[in-house]
Amino acid sequence: MKSISSHVLDGVRGSDAADLRVSAYCLAASGERRKIAEVRTDMSGRLTIEVDTRDDDSETRYEFVFHGGEYFAEHALHELKSPIHETVIRLDLSKVEACCHVPIIMSPHTYSTWWSSSDR
Repeated sequence: MKSISSHVLDGVRGSDAADLRVSAYCLAASGERRKIAEVRTDMSGRLTIEVDTRDDDSETRYEFVFHGGEYFAEHALHELKSPIHETVIRLDLSKVEACCHVPIIMSPHTYSTWWSSSDR
């Protein structure tokens, strides 16, 4: 089994983004979109989702949806109005050996992410 992990940072408060809702989907080449997980980050802003890729073809992708608009509204930062309600990241795991780690820094108006192939 492979895993997708993330560490989410709140760029407004300068802290870990604890209890942020994240949805994960498997996207088939046919266009089918299947939810594989609905999780919340832990108190340190981290999450890990196990993914069974044995039946995937080369066109299969995985999608993370970070519900940032909801998170910032819940933390009384709703005065920072933004049309960005979700941040979507799509991943190709076909060449990932074990873990794909995708850290993200979020604020209501922007986000920054990068990729790390090293296992945590």
